[in-house]
Amino acid sequence: MKREVLTIEIYDKRERTTTAMVVEKLGDNIFRLVDGRSYRVGYGEVFKARVNKDGLYEIMTVFREDTFTKRAFIVEASYSPEALQLVADEVMREGGYLELQLDYLAVVRLPKGNTFDLVDAFERNKLYVKELV
Repeated sequence: MKREVLTIEIYDKRERTTTAMVVEKLGDNIFRLVDGRSYRVGYGEVFKARVNKDGLYEIMTVFREDTFTKRAFIVEASYSPEALQLVADEVMREGGYLELQLDYLAVVRLPKGNTFDLVDAFERNKLYVKELV
């Protein structure tokens, strides 16, 4: 079966926002998140969505637990984008990814069971962070 990857518009009622997300279509209104941001769905998670009256998708149910662990860090205001990219490169080599949100929040996802020391990676690159727990 051919893998079908597409971009869909997801409407979040609570936030009253619409976000474009890249998904893999698995079945009728069943998708796996490939790229994009959502509070309700993480990278790699499978969800069911319905099309609303405006033609936008709304998430109904999340089926599968994320296969990544997620950690979030507040990055100091004077951070070096180059240093942050070095950490992101290390995270990618470990099979994960780093996403900067709101210009100060580094969200890192690593495969579950990975023992990569994120705090050490930030410190080695002279980035001072505070982890959100």
